[in-house]
Amino acid sequence: MLIFEKGTGGPGKKFCDADAMYVLEALSRKHYMGRTQICKMLGLGPASVRSLIAQMESDRLVECSRRGVGIAQLGAELLKILPIEPVEIGPNPRFVLGRFTQAVRVPGMGDQVLNGLQQVRTATLMGATGCTTWIVSGGVLKLPPHMVLTTDCGSEFLKTKEGTGMKDGDVLLVCGADTKRDAMVAVMYVALDFY
Repeated sequence: MLIFEKGTGGPGKKFCDADAMYVLEALSRKHYMGRTQICKMLGLGPASVRSLIAQMESDRLVECSRRGVGIAQLGAELLKILPIEPVEIGPNPRFVLGRFTQAVRVPGMGDQVLNGLQQVRTATLMGATGCTTWIVSGGVLKLPPHMVLTTDCGSEFLKTKEGTGMKDGDVLLVCGADTKRDAMVAVMYVALDFY
């Protein structure tokens, strides 16, 4: 799924589709954000965030005012089509390679996961050192195709399932990378790959 057209932003652009998704999801919860907050959230510099917001405003995904950047109707509609949600997990979850981790929940896509290898492939192509895919099935968090997660291995994932209201068929993607930004971008692209 592409949010921005391939040539958008010119050769020096530092933002990507993943950044647009993080901005839209954050704005859906906070209503307005300043550019400085967006810089911190995305790990991008002010010039890149200005370009990102200008592109998103041009595409009618956000609206800018004195209050800051807010989500536009088209941006809210895009989130309904792509209901990807960043998830907080413990600082050092097991089963994920990389110094930094980022997780997202992808509702209702569990039936599209075969064995998790496609997700690992996409993640590593996007700069991650690893990706673990979990699926809720029968009320239990499982590694595909059928490994059940128990409390003695990965209790932070069980807490995540309880804290996010994950339902049967939901997918929890966790990517690790050497930088926080690489983990964020990789996991969002893995999630967007479902669409």
